[in-house]
Amino acid sequence: DLNDGIRIINVYGKKGVGKSYFLKYISDYINRKIPKKYIKDIKKVIKIKNRTRVIYFEVNEYSKDTEILNDFISSYSNKNSKNTSTAVKKILIHSLWYKKIVIIFDNITNECVENAVENIIKDLLPMSKKFCFILGSIEKLTLPKLGANKKQIEVVEFSDDEIVEYSKNCNKCLSFEDIKNILNSSNGLPIMVDLSEYVYGSAVYRKIMDCWNKTVKDAHDMPAFGVSINNLTVKEMQKGVWLEFDFKKQLEHNGMPYEKLLIGVGEDYYGFNLIRFNSENGYDGRCFYYDLVDKNTAALYETLTNLK
Repeated sequence: DLNDGIRIINVYGKKGVGKSYFLKYISDYINRKIPKKYIKDIKKVIKIKNRTRVIYFEVNEYSKDTEILNDFISSYSNKNSKNTSTAVKKILIHSLWYKKIVIIFDNITNECVENAVENIIKDLLPMSKKFCFILGSIEKLTLPKLGANKKQIEVVEFSDDEIVEYSKNCNKCLSFEDIKNILNSSNGLPIMVDLSEYVYGSAVYRKIMDCWNKTVKDAHDMPAFGVSINNLTVKEMQKGVWLEFDFKKQLEHNGMPYEKLLIGVGEDYYGFNLIRFNSENGYDGRCFYYDLVDKNTAALYETLTNLK
């Protein structure tokens, strides 16, 4: 409920429990981007005054408050700003009709980004009573510079009832136990979101997925610097060991769409690029990168090269 006077809300929880999906859904609902036929039921859950505007912005790849502020303003008004005061004026001029402006900073992934966002909010908060902030993060944020007028909301892991509901209504191939195991082991990696189109249940498939789950259990995404070129990737796939996840539809992670994710598996990789495939561009484009922390791909490589 955004009507209780709280101006800073931190929504936090484990990767993959649906924080970003929830915050984007809130944004679309308030900004009237959801079909009217769903509005009646949503109103029973989400209570908010009319004439509210939401600005959603992901900050996981930033490190400086100036970078976040400039790109945030650019995304809102298509113009850069050299200082906070000018930026606020631009937002307020474009939002005179609204009584409340909810700014969502999502995917606050580390202390550096947290400090940058905190500095921006510290500057923006006293400039207008219209401003309210929602911060999405994995860890609970302390935000010491922002005083006590804030609320912490934890998004908990999927319950058994929720998993059963999904397995009944949204999936035709995976059992309740299969989905529960995937959710518990995936830690939010996008490659584990939808496996329902695979031929599931064979001993070979289970062997591969069991090894995959153990390999990526504690992995986390890192800033993506790798770029794939379709022709070179297709040529490279003629040798070595490759694992590809085909989702049969377009998905998105960190603003980058994909239909398939391709991984080159070596004997002792301590991380890997996930090469995105789209029908339009093939394997061209930026890659995701995942750090396996204290693990490597040796077991996965052995499993894939010894399949029978």
